[in-house]
Amino acid sequence: MQNLKTPITLLLLSISLSACFVDKNAAAIIEDQKPIDAIIGGQSSFEWKQNQDSFSKLPAMPEQQRQAAVAQLATSGVDSVLYFDYDTAKISPAAISFINKHAQFMRKYPAIRLRLEGHTDPRGTRDYNLALGENRALVVKSAMEKSGKNIANKIQIISYGEEKSQSGTDESNYNRDRRVQFIYK
Repeated sequence: MQNLKTPITLLLLSISLSACFVDKNAAAIIEDQKPIDAIIGGQSSFEWKQNQDSFSKLPAMPEQQRQAAVAQLATSGVDSVLYFDYDTAKISPAAISFINKHAQFMRKYPAIRLRLEGHTDPRGTRDYNLALGENRALVVKSAMEKSGKNIANKIQIISYGEEKSQSGTDESNYNRDRRVQFIYK
């Protein structure tokens, strides 16, 4: 009986001592089996709120003037969609020229406002895709701010993630979903 008490006592002593040396900075990851919807109220998009008040207070460009300016931009060969590689928000060197043309356009028409809409293909979770779409739009906005002074408050960011797919369900079509659209207001 004495032989059995010693191992049990040692075990209890080691457990109580190990509790004294718990790392207070350690983090535990708890996995929950239930999916958590990060979008409040079932929204299908995420809208960036930074500079939102200043954006909505800007005077709107008259509709006919805006349409004519955007049509002129399109006829000059500048597209309104920037495409991205899979699972990234990195801008290619070729895209910098594209972004600079949009920044020049905004400087030419100071009353125009821009909404950058970030999109993804349907692979990945809804939350991940909303964040990736947001990051894509934010990186475009950042590049535009570098090439055009005083345009940051005229740019609105919104992410639709995978919600507004333009293609089918295979790899050859997914590349059209990985995009940021330039919508002039």
